[in-house]
Amino acid sequence: MKNSFEVIREKYPGIPDLDLHYYGMKGRGINDERIKEGRPKFHLIDDSKLFSVVPLISSQDSPYRFEKEVLTYKGDELPFRIKNIGRIGRNPAYFYYRGIQEWMPTLDSETILSINFQPVCKGCDWCCREIEKGTRNISPEEGVKILQREGVNLTNVDKMTFVTGMYRDGEEVVDNILRTVDLTKKDGFNGRVLYIGAQVQDPSLVKILIQGLGETPLKYAYTLETFSQRERMHIKKNGTLEEVLNILEGIKNAGVDELEYSYMPGLDSMDSFYEWMPKFSRLARPHLSIFRPAEEDQENLKDPKFIEDPIEYLCSMRLAFEKEHGGPIYQNNLASLWGFPKERINPLFFTDKTSLG
Repeated sequence: MKNSFEVIREKYPGIPDLDLHYYGMKGRGINDERIKEGRPKFHLIDDSKLFSVVPLISSQDSPYRFEKEVLTYKGDELPFRIKNIGRIGRNPAYFYYRGIQEWMPTLDSETILSINFQPVCKGCDWCCREIEKGTRNISPEEGVKILQREGVNLTNVDKMTFVTGMYRDGEEVVDNILRTVDLTKKDGFNGRVLYIGAQVQDPSLVKILIQGLGETPLKYAYTLETFSQRERMHIKKNGTLEEVLNILEGIKNAGVDELEYSYMPGLDSMDSFYEWMPKFSRLARPHLSIFRPAEEDQENLKDPKFIEDPIEYLCSMRLAFEKEHGGPIYQNNLASLWGFPKERINPLFFTDKTSLG
């Protein structure tokens, strides 16, 4: 009798084993008895792609087990390369890198600087951030001084990402982004800007942001996350989906050429997904990150079908997205449905090196 993995492999012959196991890990989690020493960070690699994995919790009942730098499935080693990078903590920071500096892959080997000068946020229930004692919200002026003190070379930054937390309103968000960009330009920043949030909704504010940035390109990823559990994720996300579609249309018409909606596979029923995904995807590109619990009690946020058969669930979503958007959607999210293509990331990721020293 064929096991469940063999059955799903035959059903989706165009999706490689590496991808199927990656989906299994996202749904079932990984059993790691040393999780209290730090979250393991490792890369799954085959001949054509790389997935980066950082489990937030240890899942005791998972068939995937990480022990002594070996990843197994039901006791057997997996048939692809596992590159262990090390263990990392969960403390938030005012900034962090995405790129070879932190062994976090990025498309076209870009260096991305993620900024959050307002980390004190009573945000969404799924968020994995832990507020360190003494952490406070700071001004752009204070934040840029920290960048200078920490030796951040802004001339080498290709993209600056703003994850804004919860400011008082959209005006404050726009003001903080523009002040930060203006200050960093004086230190050599000449890249692009990505705003991830949902507070800048008024088209007039969007126009102020675009005009203030001048020649600096802007991408806007509107934080939607889910079609069916918005009010469960955060009390302020209780507007109707029709209202959100109107907001996105207004943002797009205000001049945002690169518009995305953030979405977390694993939360919605497939019926809800099939109903709403095409409507949003006709306005914007999905900014995908498969849901991963940050605490054990967050398992109850998952859709029952995702819990029952995560590989089937994610394969179905992948094919639907590919049909809607004409193929894979490659992006810099570490929990996307598609891996990083080998030819588009730094070759060092495929060596044995785990540091730049």
